[in-house]
Amino acid sequence: MSYQPVAFVLKKADRILIWPFFIFFGGIALLIFLAEKYQLPDGWAIAGVLVLLIAAILIGSYKFNKWRLWAYGEVDDLEELLRRGRKKLIFGKNELPGKWTWMSGSDREQLKNILESRKNSRNLVVETGDDPGIPPEVTVSGSKLNYMIQFVVFALAIPVWWYFQKEKNPAAPSVSLQLVAVLFAGIALYELYKFFKPTEFFTVAEAGYQDKTNGRIPWNRVTQIYLEDGDVFESRKGKQEYLVMDYWDGNIGRSIQKPLRNTSVKSTDLEKAIKVYLARHNKNAITKLAFGKKAV
Repeated sequence: MSYQPVAFVLKKADRILIWPFFIFFGGIALLIFLAEKYQLPDGWAIAGVLVLLIAAILIGSYKFNKWRLWAYGEVDDLEELLRRGRKKLIFGKNELPGKWTWMSGSDREQLKNILESRKNSRNLVVETGDDPGIPPEVTVSGSKLNYMIQFVVFALAIPVWWYFQKEKNPAAPSVSLQLVAVLFAGIALYELYKFFKPTEFFTVAEAGYQDKTNGRIPWNRVTQIYLEDGDVFESRKGKQEYLVMDYWDGNIGRSIQKPLRNTSVKSTDLEKAIKVYLARHNKNAITKLAFGKKAV
C-alpha cells in the first residue's frame, strides 16, 4: 500500500472545506437575484438564507468526514496529521467525530476500526522507504510563476496609471506621474530578473540542510524537522506553511523557520524528499531521525 505525506492529505482537506463557502455565498447571490427579479417577500428571503446555511453545514460536514475516513487510512503519519490538523483547527481534541456530526453509522464504525487497527498494530507512523526518483538534493527557491505574475501586474500598471492620469490632466505629465511610472518599471524589471535568476532559500540533501545564513547542517546535528502552519487567525499568515528545524550549534540549541509560500517546491514534495533523505541517513546513523519526531 502506498501511503501519502501529511502535507498532501491536508491540502486535500483545504480544497474540500472551500465547498461550503461556495454553496452558501453562491446561493446568497442567486437568492438576491431572484428576490430582486420576482419581488419575493422578506420571509422567503430569510427562510432561503437559513436553508442555505444548514445545507452548507451539512454538506461540509459530510464531505469533511468522508475525507477523514480516507485520510486516516492513507496518511503515512497519523500522529503528525492529528497534530497539524488541530493547529489548523480542522480537528478538535477528539480523534473521532462528535455524535452530532453528519456521518453514517457504517462510516463512523469504519473510521473507528481504522484508528484502532493502526494503534494496535503500531502503524500510526509508516516508515518511508527509499525512492530512486528523489534527486540527491532539492533546492527551494522563489516561484517563477509568482515572479512572472508580479512582472505582468507592474508592467501593465504603468500604461493603465498613465492613461487615467492623462484623462484627469491632458497637459504634460506631472513629475509625480513620471516618478510612479519609473518606480513601477523598476519593480517590473526586478521581478523579470528574479524570474530568470530566482532567489535560493535553502537546500535539503542526503547530507543535510544548507542555506546561506547557517551554512551546511548535517542530519546528525538535527534534533527535529517538521512542517508547521501559520496561525489561522492571522490573515497574513493563515495559509502559510513553514519548514521548522531544530539543531545543535556546538552546545547551543538553535531553530530555523523557513516560509514555504510562493516557492518552487510544493510542501508535499518537500516533505516526501526529506523523509527519503532521512531514511537514507538512518541506515548508518547511531541516532535515528524521523520527520516530525525528535531524534532518538
